Amino acid sequence: MTVIEPLSPATLAEAGAVYSRSWTRVSRPTAPPELLAQYTPQKAAEQLQKKNAAPCRVWVLREAGAVRGVAAANLETGEIGPLYIDPDCQGKGFGSALLDFACRALPPEIGPLLWVVETNRAARGFYRVRGFRETGESRVIDPAIGLRALCFRPVRADQTEIKER
Repeated sequence: MTVIEPLSPATLAEAGAVYSRSWTRVSRPTAPPELLAQYTPQKAAEQLQKKNAAPCRVWVLREAGAVRGVAAANLETGEIGPLYIDPDCQGKGFGSALLDFACRALPPEIGPLLWVVETNRAARGFYRVRGFRETGESRVIDPAIGLRALCFRPVRADQTEIKER
Protein backbone atom coordinates (compact mmCIF):
# COMPACT_ATOMS: atom_id res chain seq x y z
CA MET A 1 0.00 0.00 0.00
CA THR A 2 1.29 3.47 -0.93
CA VAL A 3 0.98 6.23 1.67
CA ILE A 4 2.00 9.89 1.53
CA GLU A 5 2.50 11.42 4.95
CA PRO A 6 4.31 14.36 6.58
CA LEU A 7 8.00 13.95 7.27
CA SER A 8 8.44 12.81 10.88
CA PRO A 9 11.30 11.88 13.19
CA ALA A 10 10.49 8.24 12.40
CA THR A 11 10.95 8.72 8.63
CA LEU A 12 13.69 11.39 8.62
CA ALA A 13 16.75 9.11 8.34
CA GLU A 14 15.20 6.97 5.60
CA ALA A 15 14.03 10.07 3.70
CA GLY A 16 17.55 11.49 3.96
CA ALA A 17 18.97 8.28 2.50
CA VAL A 18 16.53 8.39 -0.45
CA TYR A 19 17.29 12.07 -1.06
CA SER A 20 21.05 11.47 -0.88
CA ARG A 21 21.00 8.47 -3.26
CA SER A 22 18.80 10.27 -5.77
CA TRP A 23 20.71 13.57 -5.63
CA THR A 24 24.03 11.75 -5.98
CA ARG A 25 22.84 9.80 -9.02
CA VAL A 26 21.50 12.95 -10.72
CA SER A 27 24.58 15.03 -9.85
CA ARG A 28 27.24 12.42 -10.71
CA PRO A 29 27.73 13.60 -14.33
CA THR A 30 28.46 17.22 -13.35
CA ALA A 31 29.58 17.35 -9.71
CA PRO A 32 33.16 16.73 -8.62
CA PRO A 33 33.67 13.50 -6.62
CA GLU A 34 34.54 15.41 -3.43
CA LEU A 35 31.16 17.18 -3.54
CA LEU A 36 29.34 13.90 -4.14
CA ALA A 37 31.13 12.34 -1.16
CA GLN A 38 29.98 15.17 1.12
CA TYR A 39 26.30 14.68 0.32
CA THR A 40 25.64 11.98 2.89
CA PRO A 41 22.25 10.67 4.01
CA GLN A 42 22.76 12.54 7.29
CA LYS A 43 23.40 15.84 5.48
CA ALA A 44 20.33 15.27 3.28
CA ALA A 45 18.22 14.49 6.39
CA GLU A 46 19.42 17.73 8.01
CA GLN A 47 18.41 19.68 4.90
CA LEU A 48 14.96 18.06 4.88
CA GLN A 49 14.50 18.81 8.57
CA LYS A 50 15.40 22.48 8.01
CA LYS A 51 13.10 22.66 4.98
CA ASN A 52 10.19 21.24 7.01
CA ALA A 53 9.29 24.56 8.68
CA ALA A 54 6.60 27.10 7.84
CA PRO A 55 5.84 28.07 5.14
CA CYS A 56 7.29 24.82 3.73
CA ARG A 57 6.10 21.27 4.18
CA VAL A 58 7.91 18.02 3.46
CA TRP A 59 6.21 14.69 2.76
CA VAL A 60 7.42 11.17 2.27
CA LEU A 61 5.92 8.47 0.11
CA ARG A 62 6.04 5.05 1.69
CA GLU A 63 5.30 1.76 0.00
CA ALA A 64 5.30 -1.51 1.90
CA GLY A 65 6.48 0.49 4.92
CA ALA A 66 9.67 1.82 3.27
CA VAL A 67 10.29 5.42 2.22
CA ARG A 68 10.46 5.48 -1.58
CA GLY A 69 10.28 9.24 -2.22
CA VAL A 70 10.34 12.70 -0.70
CA ALA A 71 8.85 16.02 -1.78
CA ALA A 72 8.57 19.52 -0.36
CA ALA A 73 6.49 22.56 -1.19
CA ASN A 74 6.57 26.19 -0.14
CA LEU A 75 2.94 27.03 0.60
CA GLU A 76 3.55 30.77 0.08
CA THR A 77 5.54 30.80 -3.17
CA GLY A 78 4.31 27.58 -4.77
CA GLU A 79 7.83 26.26 -5.26
CA ILE A 80 7.91 22.47 -5.22
CA GLY A 81 11.20 20.82 -4.42
CA PRO A 82 13.09 18.88 -3.67
CA LEU A 83 11.20 15.97 -5.20
CA TYR A 84 13.25 12.79 -5.34
CA ILE A 85 12.37 9.15 -5.77
CA ASP A 86 14.67 6.31 -4.77
CA PRO A 87 16.55 5.42 -7.97
CA ASP A 88 15.57 1.76 -7.61
CA CYS A 89 11.87 2.72 -7.46
CA GLN A 90 11.56 5.11 -10.37
CA GLY A 91 9.03 4.43 -13.09
CA LYS A 92 6.37 3.11 -10.69
CA GLY A 93 4.25 6.27 -10.45
CA PHE A 94 5.68 7.45 -7.14
CA GLY A 95 7.00 10.73 -8.58
CA SER A 96 3.64 11.50 -10.17
CA ALA A 97 1.85 10.74 -6.90
CA LEU A 98 4.14 13.04 -4.91
CA LEU A 99 3.97 15.82 -7.52
CA ASP A 100 0.16 15.66 -7.60
CA PHE A 101 0.01 15.64 -3.80
CA ALA A 102 2.34 18.65 -3.49
CA CYS A 103 0.39 20.60 -6.13
CA ARG A 104 -2.89 19.89 -4.33
CA ALA A 105 -1.37 21.04 -1.03
CA LEU A 106 -0.77 24.54 -2.42
CA PRO A 107 -3.41 27.22 -1.81
CA PRO A 108 -5.67 27.51 -4.90
CA GLU A 109 -4.48 31.03 -5.70
CA ILE A 110 -0.83 29.93 -5.90
CA GLY A 111 0.38 28.04 -8.95
CA PRO A 112 3.21 25.53 -8.67
CA LEU A 113 6.71 26.20 -9.93
CA LEU A 114 9.73 23.95 -10.10
CA TRP A 115 13.46 24.56 -10.43
CA VAL A 116 14.96 21.63 -12.34
CA VAL A 117 18.68 21.02 -12.74
CA GLU A 118 19.51 21.83 -16.36
CA THR A 119 21.53 18.66 -16.85
CA ASN A 120 18.81 16.41 -15.40
CA ARG A 121 17.15 15.41 -18.67
CA ALA A 122 15.11 12.66 -17.02
CA ALA A 123 13.50 15.11 -14.57
CA ARG A 124 12.89 17.66 -17.31
CA GLY A 125 11.13 14.98 -19.36
CA PHE A 126 9.15 13.82 -16.33
CA TYR A 127 7.79 17.32 -15.69
CA ARG A 128 7.05 17.95 -19.37
CA VAL A 129 4.96 14.77 -19.57
CA ARG A 130 3.04 16.05 -16.54
CA GLY A 131 2.16 19.36 -18.22
CA PHE A 132 4.99 21.61 -17.01
CA ARG A 133 7.08 23.72 -19.39
CA GLU A 134 10.20 25.87 -19.10
CA THR A 135 9.47 29.54 -18.48
CA GLY A 136 12.79 30.78 -19.86
CA GLU A 137 14.01 31.71 -16.37
CA SER A 138 17.14 30.09 -14.98
CA ARG A 139 19.42 30.51 -11.99
CA VAL A 140 22.81 29.27 -10.88
CA ILE A 141 22.39 26.88 -8.00
CA ASP A 142 26.05 25.96 -7.53
CA PRO A 143 28.57 28.54 -8.76
CA ALA A 144 31.53 26.26 -7.94
CA ILE A 145 30.57 23.87 -10.74
CA GLY A 146 28.37 26.20 -12.80
CA LEU A 147 25.25 24.15 -12.13
CA ARG A 148 22.07 25.85 -13.36
CA ALA A 149 18.38 25.20 -12.76
CA LEU A 150 15.53 25.96 -15.14
CA CYS A 151 12.12 27.18 -14.00
CA PHE A 152 9.08 25.10 -14.98
CA ARG A 153 5.39 25.97 -14.58
CA PRO A 154 2.26 24.15 -15.68
CA VAL A 155 0.97 25.10 -19.12
CA ARG A 156 -2.43 26.77 -19.00
CA ALA A 157 -5.05 26.27 -21.68
CA ASP A 158 -4.44 29.81 -22.99
CA GLN A 159 -0.69 29.28 -23.47
CA THR A 160 1.20 27.91 -26.42
CA GLU A 161 3.38 24.92 -25.67
CA ILE A 162 7.08 25.68 -25.46
CA LYS A 163 9.12 23.36 -27.67
CA GLU A 164 12.29 21.73 -26.35
CA ARG A 165 15.48 23.44 -27.41
